[in-house]
Amino acid sequence: MKWLSNVVLVAVLDGLIVLAGVRLATLLNNVPTVVARVSTQQESVRPARLDVVVVADGTCPTCTSTQPFLDALQKQQVVFSTIKQIDGTTEEGKRYLAEQKLERFPAVVVSGETSRSSGLEQFLTQTSTRGESQFNYAVPAPYHEVTSDKVRGIFRATYLASSNCSGCYDVTGNAGALKNLGVNVTEDKVVTAESSEGQELIQQYKIRYLPTIILVGDLGVYPGLQEVWPQVGSKEDDGTYILRDGVRLMGTYYDLQLQRAVIAQPNTSSP
Repeated sequence: MKWLSNVVLVAVLDGLIVLAGVRLATLLNNVPTVVARVSTQQESVRPARLDVVVVADGTCPTCTSTQPFLDALQKQQVVFSTIKQIDGTTEEGKRYLAEQKLERFPAVVVSGETSRSSGLEQFLTQTSTRGESQFNYAVPAPYHEVTSDKVRGIFRATYLASSNCSGCYDVTGNAGALKNLGVNVTEDKVVTAESSEGQELIQQYKIRYLPTIILVGDLGVYPGLQEVWPQVGSKEDDGTYILRDGVRLMGTYYDLQLQRAVIAQPNTSSP
């Protein structure tokens, strides 16, 4: 009987070995499939690899920075495989600008896996122009124009206020209104209407409402300003921009003809 038990035990062990072998073979056969599935999952969540070239202007401290664009780009699930900075005013920079057919700088040239995700491609399409194998982002004014080799968008702002109206709106608030139009004031000063300079400006431009803002410089490169300004102010023959009717939209103001402060009334008319 003992030999029978041994036979049975051997048979069971053989069966277990065969079964284990079958299972092992099955597992080994499934390894490529599992590896492929894991690789696919990893690939689907992998950040897009981008190559970035930043064309800067070392001679223009007032030019718009590319950093806000780079910060926004990094939020699009990307990694910068390479990032290089070139000064567009150098010989190397000028050659690069010509090769990439860039019309102004500071700028950012983005290449690599720009179409890896629809979100990334949409972001680049909305903020940049598409080149042959890359996207080109150029900053808004002030910027360095390649054809003229000049910085465009430089201007100065003069805030003209009356000391007779302590309750008038804060004239420097106009800077915020300009910023909403894509215009960042880089040089400004405040002038009182009662000063000799203030009186000269009032007479020269026939100003009626205070406080107001007077803009002088290269303003034609600000499309938002060009679109809105005719509704709120004037452009004089000498190119000066004067905020006129827009003053009455800002709050309490001073009417020079009436010689008194006027409390702005809310617009209750139906659209």
